[in-house]
Amino acid sequence: MNLSQFIAAGRHVFATIGYDAASARDIVKQSGLAQGSFYNYFSDKRALFETILAQIFEPLVPLLKAERQQATSPYEFLFNAFEACYVLPLNEPETAAIISRNQTIFRELFYISGEQNQIREDLRADLEQGQAEGKFRHFDSGMMADAMISLGMDLVVQTAKDPVAGKARLVFLAELFLPRIVPDDLDGSSDSNARRSH
Repeated sequence: MNLSQFIAAGRHVFATIGYDAASARDIVKQSGLAQGSFYNYFSDKRALFETILAQIFEPLVPLLKAERQQATSPYEFLFNAFEACYVLPLNEPETAAIISRNQTIFRELFYISGEQNQIREDLRADLEQGQAEGKFRHFDSGMMADAMISLGMDLVVQTAKDPVAGKARLVFLAELFLPRIVPDDLDGSSDSNARRSH
């Protein structure tokens, strides 16, 4: 019970005050619990922020995998996954505030998190499967996964700041990567146009 109270308090404090300005004392005060109780669960505010970040991204790991596996075309492979990133900060206003107010630490911790590692490995495997099946052209799957994840992460942050601009960025990213994964003898433009019209 205390753990969930500290996490809820941390979310509120990071969303309103921000990570840099916040202290463990602010979080304890918001929780209504004793100061010593905080350190039974977390060594410092960074450890708490890491826990909150993991909770934000944990559902995204299987969702991204499922979206790519259900795709019926290269464009859907891209669009559906980027759309999952776009929707992430829209599901809960507090999550959007946490992301947009704490961009530096959010990006820093994401890139060393277990969730990022799993997302990268899943994406790399899916790209290589597409190459083996002749759906994608030859490219370095690791470098492509890194580029997609980097811009997907940026999409999360930009959408948290401005959902309207985030929507435009979502379509742009899908169309940016499409010609870079589709073989020369396949044309994904019609699929792109059809999806964009929805």
